[in-house]
Amino acid sequence: RSCALFLLRINNFNLRADDIWLRNIHAKDFEALVNMSDKGLFDVKDFSFNIAQGGVDGKFNYNLKNSDMLLDLNVDNISANDITWALFDLNDQIYGDMTGKVDLSCVGTNFESCMQSLNGTTTFNVANGRMPKLGSLEYLLRASNLIKGGFTGITILIQRVFSNAFNTEIPFSIIYLPLNLIPAAICFKFIGIYIFI
Repeated sequence: RSCALFLLRINNFNLRADDIWLRNIHAKDFEALVNMSDKGLFDVKDFSFNIAQGGVDGKFNYNLKNSDMLLDLNVDNISANDITWALFDLNDQIYGDMTGKVDLSCVGTNFESCMQSLNGTTTFNVANGRMPKLGSLEYLLRASNLIKGGFTGITILIQRVFSNAFNTEIPFSIIYLPLNLIPAAICFKFIGIYIFI
């Protein structure tokens, strides 16, 4: 971060784009008002665009001196299916019109340091929504790539085998609970039950 960078000033620069492709989703009619002060404050005010049959607006601030970042985002009636497919590769998992607010802040010069200091709130409401497959815990875990192994991974593997090979759905808890009873029984046998007073 050079001092020469802070000699650059941007006053009320209107930024517009008719079409923007973000991964596999199309945004239209992007508009923003951009400023940068001589103190290194980069400010994108009043940005807005249309995406997923709805609208997004908000503001973004970044301090080039101390790497503080602030994002305020408002989402209005966007297609939940289109946006979850574009951002998380989850197609046909949630339907409805999503409205919400995102307020995030972080301090960092790169993605990793920003993620470590990330703070904020996110609130969404999905009107007329439905989740055809995401109604069960095991599918949520599988879809979000949260499974790294252990008894949960074994349970999901067994469920997939039964689903694909025998076209039979087995409830998650019927497999998961007995798997956890095995180590519990071993602990009780060798350690016993101690009551501390």
